[in-house]
Amino acid sequence: MTLLLVMALCASVVSSSLEEAVSGDVPDAGACMLQSAKTRRAKSPPSVTLDFSDPMSWAENPGAVAGEKERSILRSENHWIVTVSSHGESMPAKFMAFPSIFVRAGPAWPGNHFKLLAFKEVARLLEPSALLLAVDETDVFLLSDPFQVFQEKVAQEPSMEILFSVERDYGMLSPEWGGFPTGKTREKSVPLSVFPANPMEEKIGVGRQCQGTACLQSRFPNSGILIGKAAALQSFFEDTWHSCSACKNAPQTGGDVMSNWPVSDQNIVSDQIIKSNWCGGHCFLDYDFSLGLTNPADGPEGYALTSDGTLFVTIAGTNISQPVRASALHFPDMADLAVRQAACKSLRMLKLEWQHEDCQNLTLLENDFNVQEGV
Repeated sequence: MTLLLVMALCASVVSSSLEEAVSGDVPDAGACMLQSAKTRRAKSPPSVTLDFSDPMSWAENPGAVAGEKERSILRSENHWIVTVSSHGESMPAKFMAFPSIFVRAGPAWPGNHFKLLAFKEVARLLEPSALLLAVDETDVFLLSDPFQVFQEKVAQEPSMEILFSVERDYGMLSPEWGGFPTGKTREKSVPLSVFPANPMEEKIGVGRQCQGTACLQSRFPNSGILIGKAAALQSFFEDTWHSCSACKNAPQTGGDVMSNWPVSDQNIVSDQIIKSNWCGGHCFLDYDFSLGLTNPADGPEGYALTSDGTLFVTIAGTNISQPVRASALHFPDMADLAVRQAACKSLRMLKLEWQHEDCQNLTLLENDFNVQEGV
């Protein structure tokens, strides 16, 4: 049974009617997902929560990140999902079909660059050959098995050790672009030319034009969805952390990073990819969107469901529609109404609206989209 089917079955239980979804009188989605996991694995996947309320302690004393019990659990599995968040106390149910690691930050978010610190120390705790999927907590949604996708990619390209999702916006690559969101510091200058055209989108006729800080093609690294072997990720994020000025300066302030916040993690990750010569040939970009699709549409109108249940997306600025084959969807800036509507429309059409609370509260969406809309 595929993860997408499991999720759909759970959603059919959780959202047996729109009225129940709004009222909240529905079974618990997390319980349904865990029951499905039990069916497939004979037991629930383990979930580990690590305390990240004092981020600098992770930098100054990595050995104290986890106790013996947690270390033993983390060495017991070869596939893990990790996310870092200042929201909630435990891993969201949407990620718990797989072994999961919830890195719980304090109520004051320390800055996106501290995600890199968390990822490198989590990777250090795992078996070197284990696979680690690192995702943003609030705006990433699973559709199928990302680990299977990565293993299939590695079978095609044996030198692959890390795979990054891609996006259209290059505003984070250099301080000269400003870009969105304007408040994030970009301490590195990464030229656009180092990231080639997307070969899959070239083939289907997507142009290379750019307007503002967004190009038609998705060709720039996105750090909201990435996957790799634990040893490779630990090495990559170690080097990235030490190349980041704000990261190096944090200990001098006793962990008070507010003077350096917020730093764009995409900026320093992109710089490290290029500076390391694509990790010595072991880092790749997910040009065919099989791992993750970072929203390329212009609002909810860009998503539609065909009669056979296939989700299609129309690339903004074009009339080109493609089936969504990704194992995960990523909708950065869910605070924007159009983005939230696009995310919720997609999830509702796939019967996965339980993955985000706003998508279950239909009253938040003024436009009631027709989920049978064709392409």
